[in-house]
Amino acid sequence: MVSLRDSSICSTTTPQAWAILRRHARDEISHLRLQELCRDNDRVSSLVSVYNAMTPSANSMLMIDLSRQRMTLETLNHLLRLGTARGLPNFIRQLSWGQNDPRNPIVPARLVREQDHPNIYLRTPNAKNKDNRHRYNGRDKSTTTPQKQKQNEQPFCCIPSYHMALRVPCGRNLEMFARDGSNVLVGIHNDWDRIRRISESLRRGKLPGVTGGMIKDVVVVGRGLAVMALRFVYLSLCKDEAATIGRRVGMDGRNPKKGSELGHRRIKFLTTFDPVQAAAVISDLDPSSTLVISVAIAREEDSEMMTLARRTIQTWLLSNLGGHGRRPEVILSKHSMLVTSNEDLANKHKPESVFLIPNHSRCEPFTTFTAASLLPLSIVFGWPTVEAFLSGAHDIDQHFVETNPRHNLPVLLALTDVWNDCLSSSANSNKNNPNLNNAGRIITPYTEAFVAYPAFVAALEAQTCGSEREERNDNINGAINSTSSFHNSWMSSSSTRQPQSKSTISLSTAIMQSSSCSSVVIDGGLHGVYDRSLYQSPKNIPSELVMTLDSQLATNGALKGGGATQEIYEAQDALICSLFAHADGLAFGNNDDDHYPHPDDSPHIDTGFGGDQNSTFVDEQQQVEDHASNGNRPSTLLLCGRLDAFTCGQLVAMAEHRAVVKAWIWGIDPFPKDDGSSGATLPRWKRTELLRERLEKMMSDEYSEEEEDDEDDTEHTTELNLSTKTILRHYANMTKGQRRSAMNN
Repeated sequence: MVSLRDSSICSTTTPQAWAILRRHARDEISHLRLQELCRDNDRVSSLVSVYNAMTPSANSMLMIDLSRQRMTLETLNHLLRLGTARGLPNFIRQLSWGQNDPRNPIVPARLVREQDHPNIYLRTPNAKNKDNRHRYNGRDKSTTTPQKQKQNEQPFCCIPSYHMALRVPCGRNLEMFARDGSNVLVGIHNDWDRIRRISESLRRGKLPGVTGGMIKDVVVVGRGLAVMALRFVYLSLCKDEAATIGRRVGMDGRNPKKGSELGHRRIKFLTTFDPVQAAAVISDLDPSSTLVISVAIAREEDSEMMTLARRTIQTWLLSNLGGHGRRPEVILSKHSMLVTSNEDLANKHKPESVFLIPNHSRCEPFTTFTAASLLPLSIVFGWPTVEAFLSGAHDIDQHFVETNPRHNLPVLLALTDVWNDCLSSSANSNKNNPNLNNAGRIITPYTEAFVAYPAFVAALEAQTCGSEREERNDNINGAINSTSSFHNSWMSSSSTRQPQSKSTISLSTAIMQSSSCSSVVIDGGLHGVYDRSLYQSPKNIPSELVMTLDSQLATNGALKGGGATQEIYEAQDALICSLFAHADGLAFGNNDDDHYPHPDDSPHIDTGFGGDQNSTFVDEQQQVEDHASNGNRPSTLLLCGRLDAFTCGQLVAMAEHRAVVKAWIWGIDPFPKDDGSSGATLPRWKRTELLRERLEKMMSDEYSEEEEDDEDDTEHTTELNLSTKTILRHYANMTKGQRRSAMNN
């Protein structure tokens, strides 16, 4: 088996690796069926990977089952060679070093005297690594070829996101340096201490609300990956026994008047500026025991949108707590906090109520382990739960950096995604629009604790893998912006590994233009309630089924008692069996006697809706099942022992590494820049502002449709689509009367 660590045995160039992979998909795999592949027991056992974390918990286990993927062991070899050709081992190493250069480490600031080194950005080897440096240079002197010498002379450019540093444990005398020689872990761990102090004070009632009551509930106002990940982790931990105990600590007899979960702290989310959603969020909240945490990490246009949502919640707080001469600034200081990456916005608030995300970790898709998530989780579940969450993420970081990619879970999952896109493009070649060849995937949670996981992964991969490849950007938009040193450095590192002729480069472009990375992730619904409809599609979309092996029934005390314990266990057994039945049904269909009986063997079809089995509904269902019976639909099983805080950290970190590796393989920048130059959302925000201005004119008393039409004829830049203009006029006429009546009342 090929290993990515041993690059000497793989001299394949990137164009050659892509060509071999596509030829392998077209000539050797496209005609094979999963029924045949899964009869090879050696292949099946080789495609199941298990990772057991070194933790006190006996259930800290992650397992991925790739045996139902349309791949062989030779396929995996080709994918590993592709990773080697793309320079994946060096890229993973660079991810762990962040802004530092592993070839020429930065001198710590404490060892650099400004008078001796006026240029603080000068990179010289760390004294503690001098012996390693000499051994490294000695090895290079004896084995360096002119080609390697040229590679070593390439200018270094740091990874723009230092997200791995966000979960490095404290108290171990560890150091991770930024370009200015400062240890970034100092600031990160200081933020941890501050979060711990604030959360413990709130949970013990030492930081009460303005009325003197204990803060019970948290409302998170914001959008972006950090909020999506927070929602997944929160809903998962609500099903965990240890985390549930943390929710109840200190809550006996507190705030019994409101809320359906008496004695439990809660997190609620306001992710849009929809007033209906805002009303639903605050409907069962007591403002005297509510803390509002505003998260402003997303792009500028999203932050502007969420400003309306923050004002709505602040108005609710002030209107309910503003009596007895309380000043608004006092109320907001006790019932609101801000987590932001915008320094100008942070300067407008009191320092004690603001968490400013450090500059080295402001890449929005990788801000999950900042105060945006840690602060709400610590307030609701307690700091020990947050520590376990961070430990799980760091555990996967170590696994990702140190483990051979052949057994590296994030790398294997990323390579499988690349393979499915490549296989789909070879079967459905569309050279005019390669994006139509994408495979994508459906994530189906098989337990309630995973219900928010598909949405988080979909948002993560949309941002990290949703951009166009650099090769295609070059062909369409010309050269990459020269100011983006990040693109000029690491995005082209694999292409400079070996000299390429013009014909080789054109071959690479032609091969990769006929394929495309898929960033589409579909939520299959709990227990596959949605993905059944996809059986009707002739296109095979890979599935990913996720589940916990530990039911964690201890948190569901309402189900215990009354002699129902045996029924609960039987239901859990049936649930996990349905998971494998779903996966096997996708892979093998219903016509393989070795796996499932033929549908004709069953004399009765029970629809579950009553009626005759010859009804139209039954006929339609039978057509769907007949199509599904063809099988050969690939799927991946992602299983964990129990979904506690440690496992949640593992899953979030693994999803991040998987997305980054997949983007790297396809030549995509996984670190989107918040400069307003990329992404289609900025023009949408501009159009929103334009439409709001036009709507204000339509709702004014002096508005005239004829005058507006004349303006549109003379100012073509602001001309509106006729349907947009017509519907906005109808909306303005309808709401003007409603708002006047509401204000008069």
